[in-house]
Amino acid sequence: MVLPMAFINSKHTFEHSLQYPQAQSVFYITLIFVFTMTDHWRRQLNNLLQRSYGVQALQWVQQQHGSQHQGLWEARALIQQIEYGRGMGQTCNEAKEEAAYRAYTALSRHLGI
Repeated sequence: MVLPMAFINSKHTFEHSLQYPQAQSVFYITLIFVFTMTDHWRRQLNNLLQRSYGVQALQWVQQQHGSQHQGLWEARALIQQIEYGRGMGQTCNEAKEEAAYRAYTALSRHLGI
């Protein structure tokens, strides 16, 4: 079963709805699996880069939007000056983790891994 993925506040959210008929009624059960980013995407991205372009190919660009207390952070992961991932978060670290996840995914596809 493949579950669609969405990002909400830098947490992975997988949601899948199942339909179960019972007698004359139809009940919908929604399963939601939420887990925080415990996979350390920056580390995984660095490991992948060590096997391909080298870690020196990675550059981070981060910027804060909005006020200091209610603003959002944006982070971009550039590999050889090409943007592979972009993320937003309440903190700079959250934004970098999301950007690293997206960069890891895009780079894995690009390398055919």
